[in-house]
Amino acid sequence: MDKAKILELQKRFKQISVVPNEKDFADSMASLIQNQIVTVIPKNHPTYPLLHFYTQELWSAEMMFNDKLSTVFKEFPAFNQILPSFSYLLCGRYDGYHYFLAQGQVYHARELIRTIAYGFEQLLDNGDCDSLEKFKRLEVNALGCMYTVAMRCMPSLAYLEKVRQYIASLPDSCLEFENNAAASTLRKTKCDAILADEDCTFPLAVDVDVHNVADFVHPDVFSWLDELVRENGPRIRDDQLDFAKQSRNPKEHLATVSSMKSLVI
Repeated sequence: MDKAKILELQKRFKQISVVPNEKDFADSMASLIQNQIVTVIPKNHPTYPLLHFYTQELWSAEMMFNDKLSTVFKEFPAFNQILPSFSYLLCGRYDGYHYFLAQGQVYHARELIRTIAYGFEQLLDNGDCDSLEKFKRLEVNALGCMYTVAMRCMPSLAYLEKVRQYIASLPDSCLEFENNAAASTLRKTKCDAILADEDCTFPLAVDVDVHNVADFVHPDVFSWLDELVRENGPRIRDDQLDFAKQSRNPKEHLATVSSMKSLVI
């Protein structure tokens, strides 16, 4: 057994960042919306500045999700890189196929979010999008789809986080288990936190219909995002008085975020 390679892989696992959870995504989403440029625009204002603004917001959201998921996908070693010399440590407690599948689900979620962004970019650029209200509705729909994809990927992310914690916590003495008896004993220590069969099948279609997202995004997610979007970003001049009265206390928004639960459908 190549002990040097095992030490190298164990060191790599110890350096992996903590895998993001539901709260991390919700906090990042809220922060992204709250940091929008606050402007008050007059009625009958040309829509092209709005198109530019909301297109930027769309891709800022895609970049946020992409960065988080890409970090997970890149930092965890590919399954074929940890076999066979390291497999007795990993597979002794976790199912190797589940590890492989969880990585694939993270990759798929990242690519699906990118596809959603392209789809909503086309809708934003559509001539029918001729009012601030329509732009905001499309933003809510787009963010809701991206967030839902991330939430449906949460079982895989939680699984990889447990793998990370397990490998990183192993003492160096575990590396001395080179005989069959020790390896066999280790394999008997099965972990309860493995992906259930239903979680191993990524519950998303290849494509998300950006024209009809009502059946894809949970209503509570829509309500949460709609409130955030309407309290931030551009406003029509007639709303200027209401806008001046609204609370700008970020702690109120964080309280809303903290109440969001995992909405996996």
